[in-house]
Amino acid sequence: MKRSGPWNEVEELSSDSDSVSDEGFQMASSKRRNKDGNAASTKDIASESKNYKMTDKGKGTQVASDSLVIRSSRVDINASRPTSQHGAAYASEEQPLWVGIKVVTKYVGGGGGNVRFVCGFCQTAFVGSYTRVRAHLLKLPHFGIRACSKISTEKVREFKKLQEHADSIQKKKSSAIATDASMPLKGFDKKRKTCQNTIETYFNSCGRAELDRMAGKFFFSTGIPFSVAENPYWKKFVTALANSKLSGYVPPSPERLRTSLLKDEKDAIEQNLARKKFKWNTTGVSIVSDGWIDIQRHPSINFIAVASDEPIFLRTFDTSERHKDVEYLKSLFVKVIKEVGPDKVVQIITDNAAVCKSVESGVLNRRAQIYQEHMKGIPLPTDHQAVIPCVTWQGLAKSIKRIYGQPLHYLTNVLMKQWDLARMETDDYHWPLEYIIHPCKAAATIWAIEEVHRLTCSHEHLANLWAADPMHSAFLDPVSNAQTT
Repeated sequence: MKRSGPWNEVEELSSDSDSVSDEGFQMASSKRRNKDGNAASTKDIASESKNYKMTDKGKGTQVASDSLVIRSSRVDINASRPTSQHGAAYASEEQPLWVGIKVVTKYVGGGGGNVRFVCGFCQTAFVGSYTRVRAHLLKLPHFGIRACSKISTEKVREFKKLQEHADSIQKKKSSAIATDASMPLKGFDKKRKTCQNTIETYFNSCGRAELDRMAGKFFFSTGIPFSVAENPYWKKFVTALANSKLSGYVPPSPERLRTSLLKDEKDAIEQNLARKKFKWNTTGVSIVSDGWIDIQRHPSINFIAVASDEPIFLRTFDTSERHKDVEYLKSLFVKVIKEVGPDKVVQIITDNAAVCKSVESGVLNRRAQIYQEHMKGIPLPTDHQAVIPCVTWQGLAKSIKRIYGQPLHYLTNVLMKQWDLARMETDDYHWPLEYIIHPCKAAATIWAIEEVHRLTCSHEHLANLWAADPMHSAFLDPVSNAQTT
């Protein structure tokens, strides 16, 4: 079917919603010219289009909303004749696919971005914007336009690359605009931040208030003392729960709390205590006692071990039915000292009461007695003829303890230090001890002195020495692991 004027490039119409039926096109086209062959006025075309639409509606013929028939509601009386250009004239960096369009027709003064275009491959006419052009040429679904059936796969790839480049340019421009838009105007920045902070503060306050009510219900319903809210483990649990990203967390059941979780926590505490108590062999430990009365007026005495690490609770004794005299308090200290180890106790600390001062002297005496009895029960090695290189007396004593696995008496350790100090004023002080005395003879001398101290020393004498020397524990070797008779 031949068409004159600006439509001479259109060879066929699309069968989709953008096209009209052949019957409607003929009726509309036949009325566009008058008897003299001149183009009908815009007003006449609009009037005829309206009459045709009403007539076809009565016949049941549907006419598309953007068909070739011009509607009176979208036509300006002063609009000029439609102008046609090749699609390349519309092409740009942001819309490069116009190059695939053969004819683009747009009315001067027409509103919106829709134009009538003819595909350069399938020669089909459509109405729409660049979005539909892109969907038609790239064969994109869900855009209300059918894909081009004549375009080659290689050409589609080429158009896709052009479109991806255009999208990247558009994205950069949008990002720059968004950055500029995000920069607050001078004078309004403080006001906007204040408003935003006020809104956030309000919603945070509402959420915190709801959480506080839930925590309160937990305390109220269980009868737990309110002081538990100051428990550091409770605070740590709540803080970890609030900062955790776990979703759907379910608290442990009562069965799990009283079985596996309780056992695991008990084992962890015992291991931690074992590590700290092991350090007592080198650092020593102080035994601290303190009297205390509970809310029911029941008196008790607590014993705590204090070393370089955190203090460790040892034992508590109920003294409600006992008179706290010297002998009773001394017996309590003796029990605790035996549990800790007499060789590890550096000192005992009590309050200023007269009975406690008497207890200190009595406990020190009892402690010296336990120590002397323990040392007396350790047998001396029968064969000690090994040649041990030595530089000083104290060095030789350490080597003997390491080789034979036995502690040396407190008095022996003190004597070795005194002998080393006695050499400081001599001319041969810088000479090793083994150059002056044969190593076997020096070792035999130490064992002979050790035997005298173990078998003949009085515990009262030891107690007096310890009371006069606050650092006496530095000369006490661990005796807990030594074999006794």
